[in-house]
Amino acid sequence: MPVNKKSNQFLLLISILSIYYSCQNTHDITQFAPTETFLNDTLLQNIDPKRAMIIVAHDDDICGMAGTISKLHKDGWEIAVVSFQSHRREMLLKYWHAAIF
Repeated sequence: MPVNKKSNQFLLLISILSIYYSCQNTHDITQFAPTETFLNDTLLQNIDPKRAMIIVAHDDDICGMAGTISKLHKDGWEIAVVSFQSHRREMLLKYWHAAIF
């Protein structure tokens, strides 16, 4: 076995053992889990019907709104997303018609 391959295997073994012995219980891991807290927003609570349309240029642009979308969904909002990423006209119309309230 070449020396380089042996050293890579040794480093992998050391890494695995380090992770195993440093994370003995779930508290060691869960303390780093992301959590979100939201302020009490009375304006959004008083809107009826609870529907939102999110318009983005590309599908991946929605990542910047993930917290807000999650909160609205949790509060029972109906959410529609319109993405203009597709250049095919029929796909754009499909997204648009799906989002009309």
